[in-house]
Amino acid sequence: MSALSEITQLKDLCLETILASDGQARCKIVVPDGEGWAGLGAQVQGRIREVSGATAEVVRAATVSEGDWRGFHLIVLGSMLNNAAIFRLYTNHYAFTDDAYPGEGGWEVRTIHNPFGHGRNVCCWGGVTWRGWRRRQES
Repeated sequence: MSALSEITQLKDLCLETILASDGQARCKIVVPDGEGWAGLGAQVQGRIREVSGATAEVVRAATVSEGDWRGFHLIVLGSMLNNAAIFRLYTNHYAFTDDAYPGEGGWEVRTIHNPFGHGRNVCCWGGVTWRGWRRRQES
């Protein structure tokens, strides 16, 4: 109980995740290294461009900076095993996408509201392999 009494202010939930507005991307797409992930990131990028006219940048997970976490909503693909951004969420108890869940061939989608208090959200498109996402798209 003493830890709860130390909380003096709750963080904002940031209930809207605006990926693009006024022709400008407000998000980045974070993909792991490895077969198929860049192509899946390009598909997400193309769909955002199609509906908004904005081109979201696709970046490798290893290059995500603190400025990216502060300045953009992130769409993160993969799992804690292959995406450093998801690993950060995992170790902070925001997302538990790993080889056990959703498992080989499985996938999940979740939005993590303002995880680090910067007013930015994360759309986690979790999956151990890009093939699980490919099967999801085909169904």
